[in-house]
Amino acid sequence: MAEDFVGTFDHSLDNKGRTIVPSAFREQLGTGFTAAMNSEWKALALYPSQKWNCIRERLSRMRDTDPAAMAYKRMVSAYAMHVDELDSQGRVLLPKVMREKAGLGQRILFIGMGDYVEVWDAARYAQHESASLARMDELIAYVDERYNACSRTNEGGI
Repeated sequence: MAEDFVGTFDHSLDNKGRTIVPSAFREQLGTGFTAAMNSEWKALALYPSQKWNCIRERLSRMRDTDPAAMAYKRMVSAYAMHVDELDSQGRVLLPKVMREKAGLGQRILFIGMGDYVEVWDAARYAQHESASLARMDELIAYVDERYNACSRTNEGGI
């Protein structure tokens, strides 16, 4: 069964790099989730075990003799960590190297992405959101064409 991570939650990082995972996401993430860079390398992603297992399977199919594939696999693996459980307050410690690579400051946003969660620096996300909103018509047309989404005029959807 696929998770349904939706919504945006404003949180903060403490001085040690810990943050409380929003309660709306905790149960769905379960124990044994993985934190890694998102696909654009602009934020972190929290992958429930089922989603991470698909990523691991894709990585395992890459040939050790393919330098480009190994460079990609090395980067994904270097900026990932398995989280066995949250502490008693529902916090996760995000390693400094991962926080720096994602540009995370003290104020962060958890954003539900359907089958995983992204963790963005709040200021960085505001810039990303502004740029996306400025071209929303273009993005809608792209998604409609590329993924055969239901027509907004026919179905009244997003």
